Amino acid sequence: MRQIKAEVNGQFVRLSSKYGGVQGEGNVTSLRLIFDETWADYGKRIVWRDSRGLDPVAVLLTADERTGESLLDYTVTIPPEPLSRVGWCSFTVEGYTEQDGQSVVALSVSERLEVRPGACDSAAEPTQSQALQLQREIDQILDRVDESARSASDSADSARDSAETAAACAIQALTGSQLSRSWAVGGTGLRADEDTNNAKYYAQLAQQSGGGGGGAVPDAHIANRSNPHQVTKAQVGLGSVDNTSDEDKPLSAAARAAISGKAPLTHTHGAQQVTAGTLAGAVQANASAQETLSSAMVRNIYAGTARMTAGETSLPTGTIYLVYEE
Repeated sequence: MRQIKAEVNGQFVRLSSKYGGVQGEGNVTSLRLIFDETWADYGKRIVWRDSRGLDPVAVLLTADERTGESLLDYTVTIPPEPLSRVGWCSFTVEGYTEQDGQSVVALSVSERLEVRPGACDSAAEPTQSQALQLQREIDQILDRVDESARSASDSADSARDSAETAAACAIQALTGSQLSRSWAVGGTGLRADEDTNNAKYYAQLAQQSGGGGGGAVPDAHIANRSNPHQVTKAQVGLGSVDNTSDEDKPLSAAARAAISGKAPLTHTHGAQQVTAGTLAGAVQANASAQETLSSAMVRNIYAGTARMTAGETSLPTGTIYLVYEE
């Protein structure tokens, strides 16, 4: 039988494969569910839906579905209902508990599986309703209760044979009686999950669930958008993300280093710092340089073809005018 491994950690699930099967088959592929300790104190069931999200069928995870003795390891087969249409069927694992006499869903996690086109040799048996599944579990529990009661009775009969044996058998009978009560109604402390795995609990669950299906509680839970399970940003891999605005974000070391090497927007240069290029207008030395000059400064040099007339043409002080012939 083909098997898909599903590791359920809190409200996240990791699948070894997302291929659920071909259209029309059922009870061919098994889904092994391995839960972490978050799910330890809850009753569990899995609700299947087809690729349209319709035709829900629920499968209870009871002692028959356990893989070994662990209360956190179950193996179920994928029923035919979710494989009735090509596409992506879905399943929701629900952890429920009892509050004020009612069963409520406390944890849930969902995933999808691919249903490929194909043909099956024969139709699969439909999934039993929750009520029938519960009744089957109750019958098995009652069988164990009867067996425990018979064992207690046999122990009591043997106890009558001798005083010594009677004392030992009385203790065994008491233990058997407590175990019977544990399977019937719970509350004895003999079994870890007895309060969600006893005849009374399953009978109440059967009465509430009626003909099976998802029910009002799961639908209301799915519609709840107020983060009822208090999922944190660290759980979804965003632990280092904050709400700082772009304006308030600090500069990186690389950005600071790049900015520190830039000149201020407004600044000056000394004449001795200019080594190349063209300076517009007159160039004047600083005050200390002027004091050391022994002759007039030459500020501007002009060139042209116009002739100058002695005594009539004047030039500013510090100006040289070069005349060349045409």
